[in-house]
Amino acid sequence: MIDPEAIFSNYEGHTIFSIFFDRIMTYEQILKQLPQLDLEDEEDINGQDIESSYSRRLYRILNMPTGDLAHFKDKFKEDTA
Repeated sequence: MIDPEAIFSNYEGHTIFSIFFDRIMTYEQILKQLPQLDLEDEEDINGQDIESSYSRRLYRILNMPTGDLAHFKDKFKEDTA
């Protein structure tokens, strides 16, 4: 079980997705846990439905640029070749 705060956190410019980019088990565990999170729509101060705060945080984490990830991916490919 991965703590939801760990999924949504930023570690010195890295996310759980950039740290464990080569560990498929991490992605599978996160995917298994997503239905357990409260991802239902919320209301803003005007009473309009908006996406949940978890959905917004996950979107930001998935779109966060990690500058040296490309370097690690290239090195990983060299090491496995």
